[in-house]
Amino acid sequence: FGKRQASIDAHARELTRVLLIREPDNPHDSNAILVGMGSDTTFGYVPAADAVSLAPMLDRGHRYKAGVKRVYSG
Repeated sequence: FGKRQASIDAHARELTRVLLIREPDNPHDSNAILVGMGSDTTFGYVPAADAVSLAPMLDRGHRYKAGVKRVYSG
């Protein structure tokens, strides 16, 4: 969606650190977790099947480290 592919192409590299940004008010999924480098540089969302278990931990303030594992072109 939007500028995400351009953000991925410009910023995402294997092992790049990323932020997990909770979106509890997301109308499509209350467990939504946006992946990016800040509000202006986003790459997409954590898959819903994974967000179900990660969202409660983020909501409780658990610390985390997240990074790009693999970048697919296109």
